[in-house]
Amino acid sequence: MQQATVQITGLSELTRTLIELPGVFARARKSALSATGFMIMQELRNHIEYGGSGWAPLHPITMRFRKRRGDPPSPLFFLGRFARYLVDPASMSVRIGLGKGGSRQGAYAERDSAWLNEAVQRAEQGATIRVSRATRKLWLTTKHAKTEGGVAGTDYFALRKSTTTLHIPRRPIFGSVFAKIRPKALPFFEAKFHEALLRYQTGGTKK
Repeated sequence: MQQATVQITGLSELTRTLIELPGVFARARKSALSATGFMIMQELRNHIEYGGSGWAPLHPITMRFRKRRGDPPSPLFFLGRFARYLVDPASMSVRIGLGKGGSRQGAYAERDSAWLNEAVQRAEQGATIRVSRATRKLWLTTKHAKTEGGVAGTDYFALRKSTTTLHIPRRPIFGSVFAKIRPKALPFFEAKFHEALLRYQTGGTKK
């Protein structure tokens, strides 16, 4: 799984003391970490599904192709659903990334996917792909019988014979998201910790 770790540090002296205590204090710590992980995961997913920050737009032909299929305009929209998080109460950290698994939080971290890793690497670093015969066939599958005699690039899509490579520009996923959330992760965690502590001490339930 492609991931990064957010460490919760710089807590107030009171909070540092309380989170080390057992019982409801430990429960509140875990609850606050989980809430923080979910918040960061949502930021990551929104970043991906709404088109990133300063990302290069899709090639016009690719954009028309996706629009025809009814796909969203974000170049990496399909990756958003893989956003995951995992809390580690012992180290006061949250692991955020893209992975596979049945839940947003849990044992997904041990499940790896070569396809997903490659997709994230292409997004983070960019790539140049050689156009093979298989690639050309893949693009030609967009031509159906109903588009017979249609216009290439409008009614159907095909690569020119002169096209020998496809360039995928860099579209970083993690950097700008973590730069955005780092200043607010600490106060968010502290607020959620004290909310959870009050809830557990008074016998309330999470709403």
